[in-house]
Amino acid sequence: MKNTIKEQINSLFMECMSCEITKQELDKEQQEVAKQLHKLKPTDFKEVYDYFYSLTDNARKEFGQTQETKKRLEDFIEGELWKSGFVEIVHKLKRPEVARILSALNPTNILDLGAGSGALFKELFSLGYNGNATALDKEICLTLEERAEEYGFGILKRDFNELITRALGYNFDVVVGFSALHYLPYEKLDKLIKKINAKYYVVVEPFDDIPENKSLAEKLKIKNKELGEEGGIFNEKQLDKTFAANGFSEVYSHTFEVDILGRRMTVKVYAKEGYEEEAADKLQEITKKYIN
Repeated sequence: MKNTIKEQINSLFMECMSCEITKQELDKEQQEVAKQLHKLKPTDFKEVYDYFYSLTDNARKEFGQTQETKKRLEDFIEGELWKSGFVEIVHKLKRPEVARILSALNPTNILDLGAGSGALFKELFSLGYNGNATALDKEICLTLEERAEEYGFGILKRDFNELITRALGYNFDVVVGFSALHYLPYEKLDKLIKKINAKYYVVVEPFDDIPENKSLAEKLKIKNKELGEEGGIFNEKQLDKTFAANGFSEVYSHTFEVDILGRRMTVKVYAKEGYEEEAADKLQEITKKYIN
């Protein structure tokens, strides 16, 4: 089955790059391939995932030279195969554990920054929590809107840039970014923290992933041209400094092994001054009860 999927991915890629398929047709066919990904065994999924990256990395060198080919390549990479297949599967890994960690903070109002498919909120909703979500861009916000009622969250109809430039008066107990804040350069993250009044920030990132997976770093640089050479907030020390400069200190850190991709995801919780001690105790309790 994995070889069939790889052949389908390659065929769709060639059709996309040679203009033999429209964007609408591409999305529809990618969605069908994405459904098949969910049926793969972990080892087979990883092989297909690596193949996708290998294909697109080579394509950037071969095809990504003109504005037109770059656009077609972006359509392929950012399409439904990525969003409904790879992202949805990878991002739901450890979602239940992260939701439990958030529950230790007793939030009554949560903001999910970069909510993607809304999978984390689905987990939070099952634990009795609700809140709001936003996304990297307006297109993903529209997708989230379709799932909002089912998953129990509201939508802030602002993408990251709008939150940074216009958001005033937002108050949340917890702001969470699950593999999302790396799209923000440090100066924009700094502005975001200043704009949103929150007691806690929960950041989930593969901080150690860049050396082993340079293709991910390249993908991020293409997605957000403003990213620095350090690859966004994968630099953990710089992330700590950015929060410290805004009156937040780290009160919790836990690293999960994600066997399906041979990578690690680290959950870091930052507490605003005055909330550190209470949060640290509760987070350790939750970790002992549900995580370890």
